[in-house]
Amino acid sequence: MLGVATFPGAEAPGYYQTPLRGWDDRSFRDSILERRDAEHTAGASRFATMRAMVETFLVAPKTLVTAKGDGPAVDITAAAHRVFLLTLEITSVIEQQSLDVSVYGSTDGETWTAKPLVAFPQKFYRGQHPLLLDLTRQADIRKIRAHWEVSRWGRGDLTPRFEFEIKLREVAPDVLAATQAGFEAMV
Repeated sequence: MLGVATFPGAEAPGYYQTPLRGWDDRSFRDSILERRDAEHTAGASRFATMRAMVETFLVAPKTLVTAKGDGPAVDITAAAHRVFLLTLEITSVIEQQSLDVSVYGSTDGETWTAKPLVAFPQKFYRGQHPLLLDLTRQADIRKIRAHWEVSRWGRGDLTPRFEFEIKLREVAPDVLAATQAGFEAMV
């Protein structure tokens, strides 16, 4: 019988329900759910409650910058996994300028790491630029934020102008493992 799971926590914010294929009642109860008792899991044999993957913006879409600055602090404590895909998308530029973007971490949202956790290579043109941020060895980091610096050279007005966004998406371990396996097969 397909339907919505009816056990405690199924309706909690930040969670969603997903159908499971190829699972029988016993393997489902023994491996996915916290084992409470058969009453809570009897009607849930076809659905599991999973944490929603973190997906947000470090820099909001269509952000226009003309000087160095920082994005807002983004809380990543809801992430089940500590690997994130950052996508820098530059949508508008003028010639003879550069954009440097880095990401800093914090344990409290007030004090930030002295060095960036990760940095994009310097950019000059429009486009999408992906970068992985792996925080698996830095469990104390609870918030992250973007920092950017811009510069312009040449003739005319020397005020730089970039329009960009940075999307943050949590990477599921199975996707990461499949990607790594694909790269290892190519070598």
